[in-house]
Parts: sequence; structure tokens; C-alpha cells
Amino acid sequence: MNFLAALILTVALVVDAEDLHCDPDTQFEQGGECCKMCPPGQKMQSSLESCSEPHCQPCRENEYQDKYTKENTCKLQPYCDPNKNFKEAVDMKTTVKHVCSCKDGFHCSSRECITCVAHTPCGVGSGVQTKGSHMSDTVCEECRHGTFSNESSAEDACWTWTECGSGFYVEKAGTNRSDNICAKNRDHVIAILAVFGVLCAVMAVVVVLWCIHKRRSGSMKKSARSSIESLGPESFTPIRQEETRTPVETEDIGITENGNCVVQEHGNAVKLSRQESQMDTTTEHSTLFSSSSEGKSSCERLNSL
Repeated sequence: MNFLAALILTVALVVDAEDLHCDPDTQFEQGGECCKMCPPGQKMQSSLESCSEPHCQPCRENEYQDKYTKENTCKLQPYCDPNKNFKEAVDMKTTVKHVCSCKDGFHCSSRECITCVAHTPCGVGSGVQTKGSHMSDTVCEECRHGTFSNESSAEDACWTWTECGSGFYVEKAGTNRSDNICAKNRDHVIAILAVFGVLCAVMAVVVVLWCIHKRRSGSMKKSARSSIESLGPESFTPIRQEETRTPVETEDIGITENGNCVVQEHGNAVKLSRQESQMDTTTEHSTLFSSSSEGKSSCERLNSL
């Protein structure tokens, strides 16, 4: 009888426990009852005053509780050490666990993310295909035809070659390490050279004509000088140079005591130019001769009387 009674009691307790049906996420079973747990961001005080209405307390700064709990403590937030290239933690919530992030340009060195390391830069001739993130490193690719990279970078992809615009041409084609080098078309240079050549030709003609003119002028001056020298210094008489003219004798007719006729000559000094002297020499001699003859003729007529 006693054994049978004990078995019946055990079966009854099991049936009652199965009929509770407590929510495993928000409740817990205690004393045959489903008791409520404290929500995320809070912790339960040590003394449970009421199973249906527990007394909960918020987590403190740098603590968190990310699920319902009946625990009387909160969990500590992870420490983001800036000396390990982590960003400084700000605005941490008490309901979720804070995840430390690497500084810009760094990524976690392992899955556990104990420390951060710098992204790998893509070298010259290659560019960034995928930028590095908090958990992954940079993915690089070699620059394809028509693109280039002339510097090491963990941020920039390959650049497209520069297209030479109107009036320019590709002087040197680009490579995966260098850009196209553009230069101006040479048509304008040819035009400038042509104009310059025409100007030089015109100037050359002007110089030749000027030299011919100078040569002819020099020849004419030389001929004139030779002609003048051939005439001799006697051929040129200075103009307006004064000289004393040789006294010209004039005659006065007189009668002596014996009744004879006498002709007396007197000199008159007259200043004439050498040119006038030369021009009047012949006339002067003629006049003197005539005057003398006339004087003597007069005396002969007087004496005959």
C-alpha cells in the first residue's frame, strides 16, 4: 500500500509540472510557479519579493544586459584600447554588447579582433578593387589597359587615362604606371614658321636693295671726287676772298713851260675779289692801253699846234 501511494503522488507532481508551460525567454520556474525575469538593460535584486512582479535595477555605465535575466549583476562592456588602434567607445548602450571598431585605415588582425593593423596599400601600377573594412584588408588589382596608378594607396582605384582634347594629340601614350602626355598640334607652329620665313625673305630683299643703293651712291661720290681732283687746286678759286688789286695807273695831261704836252700817270688802289680780278684782267689791260694811247694822241695834237 505504501509503495502504491508514493507512486501515485510522484505521477501527480510530474503532471502538474508539465502543465506549467513557462516561457523560457522571459520566465523561470520557481516553487511550482512561472516567475518573470528582468528585461534587457536591467538586473534583478537579490531578494525576490514577488514572483509575478520582480524588483529590477538598471545596469550602470560600461555595463550591459542584452537579454532577460534573473541574475543580480550586469555584464561589463569590452574595453576598446586606442593603443591597439581601436576607436574610442562612445554612446554605449546598456541593452547590447558594444563592439570595438578599428580606426579608419585599420582592420582586425584576427577573428577575435584583439588588435587592429593598417590596411595594405596597393602599389604603383595597381589600384584598390575593394577597400578594407573593420574585419577585412584591402583587395588590390593590377591596372588594366587604359588605366594607371602612379602612387601607392589603400584608398584609390586605378585612374583612367586623360583624353587629349581638340587641338591636342597624344605625345606619349600612358601605361599602367603613367598617364597620357598631351601636346598641342603643330599646325600653328608650321604657320608661324611660314610667316617668319616670309618676313625674313622680305627683310633680306630690303637689305640687298639698301646695299645696292649705298654702293651706287658711293660710286657716284667717288667719281665726283676723282673729277674734282683731276682738275687740280688751281681750278678752284675761293669765292668772296678779297685781295688788293694792282694799282691802275691813270693819266693826267699837262703842258710844260716850253709848251710841250706831258702825260702823268696816277695809281688807284681798288680791292676786288680774286674772281673779279681774274675776270677783269683782260678788260683792265685793254682799258689802260686805250687810255695811254688816247693820252699820247692828245699830246701829239697839242704839240703840232
